[in-house]
Amino acid sequence: MEILIGITVLALGVLGLAALFPTVLRQQRLAYDQVVGLSAQRSAEALWNAGGPLAAGSGGALADFLRQPNFSDDGSWVLPNGETFPDFRLDLTTGDYTFVTQTPPRTLRVGIGARLDPRPIGDVDGARGPQPRYVWDVAIRRVLPTPLSGESPAERAARAREVQVATFVRRIDPGIVLRSGVTLFDALSGRVSVTPRLVAVAEDGQGRPALNGRGEYAQLRTFDIDRVERDAQGRSTLLVPANNAWGGVDWTLLRVPGQRLVTPDGTVLTVTGSVETDVGGRRRVVPVVTPPVGDSAANDGFTVIFAPQTPVAVSVTTLAP
Repeated sequence: MEILIGITVLALGVLGLAALFPTVLRQQRLAYDQVVGLSAQRSAEALWNAGGPLAAGSGGALADFLRQPNFSDDGSWVLPNGETFPDFRLDLTTGDYTFVTQTPPRTLRVGIGARLDPRPIGDVDGARGPQPRYVWDVAIRRVLPTPLSGESPAERAARAREVQVATFVRRIDPGIVLRSGVTLFDALSGRVSVTPRLVAVAEDGQGRPALNGRGEYAQLRTFDIDRVERDAQGRSTLLVPANNAWGGVDWTLLRVPGQRLVTPDGTVLTVTGSVETDVGGRRRVVPVVTPPVGDSAANDGFTVIFAPQTPVAVSVTTLAP
């Protein structure tokens, strides 16, 4: 009898430990993402530093963009393939970036291979060495100076000398399947032909994360926020405007805990959870974010940038010549 009781107690203990494993694994993954995600951010920021081909200084793509009147003339964020500024492009079949400059006229390509992290080391064909886990994407905007009396919007934009770059680091789709002898870096960078072509972060036909690398490249998105309300703890609760469906795909992706949202002024908001509240006489579940949103944006509404896949890291860097 004593042996049976002992076995029962031992079994309960083992079950208790097993229940802890998923939590421990998740915490370890989050810690790893925080450390390695910062490394991916630094790799991205190196391209914008002084002297680089995309820098805000002399000769860089961002410096050229500042001279173009249709680039973020109102200080709003510019995403690839936007209608108002076509010189920042994203190939949805590969994930490659292209920057077209006017002065001097040239085309700068930042292939997806340059945006994968970590990259294979000491191996020309990428067949060995550490394989990538993350990919980064960016949005850019002109930082408008304080307006002068009697100054027109165009004159104010022309005085701008700073650019902000928002960098989103995401995990590469975990469900990518490769044939024998082909590495992840080979397939994503195009070093080895794979049919169908795989992308680092894919979306399906409904705009949801595919998680298997098959489909179009999941580019950054915008979402309009109608207004902000605060709870008793002073946290900000985001509410969607009337022209956005509550049940839409973007609204669902935006509410995921851990999601990061970038505001018009470059503040990075983190979704910490959701609350149920009354909106227009109906009970709605809305996300709670930190830090609290400023009063101006809270009252006037604003547009946020976000990634379909919840990013592991987001940073906003201000660059000047």
